[in-house]
Amino acid sequence: MTDELERDVASVKKPWPRWVKWTLIPAQVVLAIVAYFVVDGYLDQQAARPSALAAAAERENGSLPRMIDDATRLEHVDAKGQTLRYRYTVLADPETPLNPKRMRRKFNQRLCADDDTRVLLENGVTFEYVYERELKVLAEFRVKPQTCP
Repeated sequence: MTDELERDVASVKKPWPRWVKWTLIPAQVVLAIVAYFVVDGYLDQQAARPSALAAAAERENGSLPRMIDDATRLEHVDAKGQTLRYRYTVLADPETPLNPKRMRRKFNQRLCADDDTRVLLENGVTFEYVYERELKVLAEFRVKPQTCP
């Protein structure tokens, strides 16, 4: 072989070792999974933005007032900052006084069990509930962010 041919052969890049090829595929899969969760987290944060909450409250108000049960009617939903406020009217005089602590625990369980509201709680949204009868507040409570286990 001539010197020129030997230099040309030496300058040709050799293929990557087999172990490098086998590590590239898992690395790409891991990067794709990480990218998915980053984008998903970003979208969740966007849903908790005040403007998105105001739009959601406006959509909800389009179908209100709405009966929740025989004695309760959802009147209005407000969005102020990172807070969604639900106003209810109690139509019948309750036999026993409403217990806000018990109601908050019940709503907390319900909100944490639902994927959509859980994401909002995890992104800083507070849910407020007001129950009124004849313009008198019977119960008022909040479910604050980061309350889901």
